Amino acid sequence: MAWAQAEVEINGVNKNCMPQTRLARKQQLRGTGCRAGCEVIPLCNTTSATVQLKKSMDVIRARRSTEVTARQRIETLETAASAVSPERQPGGACANSLPSAFGPRADNPHTVHLRFPSMPESQTSTQTPQIRPLNRAFFNRDPRRVARELLGKILIRQASRTRLTARIVEVEAYLGEKDPAAHSAAGNTARTAVLFGPPGHAYVYFIYGNHYCLNVSCEPEGRAGGVLFRALEPLSGMDEMARARDIEIHGPEDLRKLTSGPGRLCEAFGITRARDNGCDLTSAVSGLWIGEDGFRARAIRTTHRIGISKAADKPWRYLLDGNPFVSRKVRK
Repeated sequence: MAWAQAEVEINGVNKNCMPQTRLARKQQLRGTGCRAGCEVIPLCNTTSATVQLKKSMDVIRARRSTEVTARQRIETLETAASAVSPERQPGGACANSLPSAFGPRADNPHTVHLRFPSMPESQTSTQTPQIRPLNRAFFNRDPRRVARELLGKILIRQASRTRLTARIVEVEAYLGEKDPAAHSAAGNTARTAVLFGPPGHAYVYFIYGNHYCLNVSCEPEGRAGGVLFRALEPLSGMDEMARARDIEIHGPEDLRKLTSGPGRLCEAFGITRARDNGCDLTSAVSGLWIGEDGFRARAIRTTHRIGISKAADKPWRYLLDGNPFVSRKVRK
C-alpha cells in the first residue's frame, strides 16, 4: 500500500506528517494519527489522497475557528470582569461596593449606573468621559437662558473619599427684584447677598423647617437672578446618596426618591446652607460644582413654575420631557 506526504497547519505552525517514518508506521499499526493530530491516510491512488487530505484539513480549520471564537469570548468576559473589580481610587478610597443591580459604566470603571428591567429608559446620556467645570460667563446671563442650558449639565459633589454625580433634568428660573416669587424681591439682605454677588455661586436656603434648596446666582454682580435645581438624574455614588437619605434601593421607585425634588437632591448631596452657601460652582476644587461632558439636552419642555403662590403662571420651569426623575410629571 502506498503512503502520501501530507502537510497541514496546526495552530499557525506547519507540521510535516511523514507516514514513512518509524513513528508513522507504529501509528499505522495502532490505527492512530500523528503527533500533530492528523489522521494517517492509506492511499490507493492520488485522487483518494487529495479528497481525504482536504477533509482532514477542513476538520482542523473548524477546530481552530472554534478555539479563536472561544478565546475572544474569554477575553471579553475578562475585560468586563476587570471593569467592575474593586480598585483603589485617588485618596485611598476603594470603588463603591454595590448590589448586583448596579451595572458598570463604560466611561469609568469606578462609576456605576443603577438599572432595573422595569425602569423607563432615561432621556440623558450616561456617558461622562470627562467633566469640565462651567465657566463664570455661562452664568453671567439672563436666568431663563441659563436655566434652559443647564439641562443636561452635571452637578458634582467631591468629598474626601467619594464623588457624587448627577445630571440636571429640571430647573426653574427666578428673575430678581422684579420677580415677586424670587427671594431677591426683598432686596439685598444678609440672606440674599449671594444672589446680588458674582454669578456662578451657590445660594442655599432652608424652607418649611424641613429641607434645603440649591440655587445658582446669575446675572452680573449687583443684579440679582438665580436658577433653582428641582431634580437630578443620579449617575454615580448612588449608595452614598441612599445612605444620606436613609432609604434602601429595592426598585425603580426607590431610585427616583434619591434626587427627584429640590429637598431630596440637597439631602442626597449633603447640601446645607452652613456648608455650601456662597460656594463657587465654577471651581472643581470647591467640593460642589457644575460641569459638562458634551451631552446635548433634547426634548426640553417649558411649563409654569410650581410650589409657589406668586407669579406661578410664569413659564419659567424647564425640564427634560419624559425623564423619569422629573419631580412632577407634566400633563400631556
